[in-house]
Amino acid sequence: MKRIIAIALMMIMLLGCGALAEGTLNVTGSGTVYVAADRVSASLGISISGEDLAELQNQANERMSAICQALLDAGLEGSNISTNYLYISPRYDYSGEMEKITGYSISNSLTILTDDIDSIGSYIDAAFAAGANTFDSINFTTKDDSAAQRKALELAVADAQGKAEVIAAASGRSLGDILTISQGEEDDYSYYNSTAGSGMLYKEAAAMDGAATTVRAAQIKVSAQVQISYALN
Repeated sequence: MKRIIAIALMMIMLLGCGALAEGTLNVTGSGTVYVAADRVSASLGISISGEDLAELQNQANERMSAICQALLDAGLEGSNISTNYLYISPRYDYSGEMEKITGYSISNSLTILTDDIDSIGSYIDAAFAAGANTFDSINFTTKDDSAAQRKALELAVADAQGKAEVIAAASGRSLGDILTISQGEEDDYSYYNSTAGSGMLYKEAAAMDGAATTVRAAQIKVSAQVQISYALN
């Protein structure tokens, strides 16, 4: 009986050691690359209010036409001008027993796109000189990020490897073969720039005061993520 118990205990110990030897380590690595922006878009337009909707629409159409023409005259291609949004909303008077429409508001915004970042400031100035009175955003991008994506992935793999080596060494083990490796979801690539994130447009003064708008190109951040599972020795 004692011999059977001893053999059973030995088998349990051997199985336990085998389970430990076949352990795995799962790590996540990330990589980030910054590249210079080579394309910029800006959204701007008009916001006006009035009592007569038909008259207000005519005013809006005239001002938007003038803005588009000013952008064309400034050198922007027509294909790089597109509608961003158009809102027509009533204004109400709630002072009486029943609400009453007292007028309307129209907001119309265009998006302008150019690869000539140095010229975006002059396009903005031309639009405001022609009647624009709203500015929504400015966004810097890059036309081709494939090389940056590949580099970000390389850095992500190296980051995962480094983490795994540290963890394995700290636990008294060593890394074995890679068991599985997977790339993060597509949206793990993220694009940011140093100015648009805070919504800042660098302006020395308002265009209507005669000063030119100054826009500084941003750096685009391309990020990637990988998950790697290692065998532990």
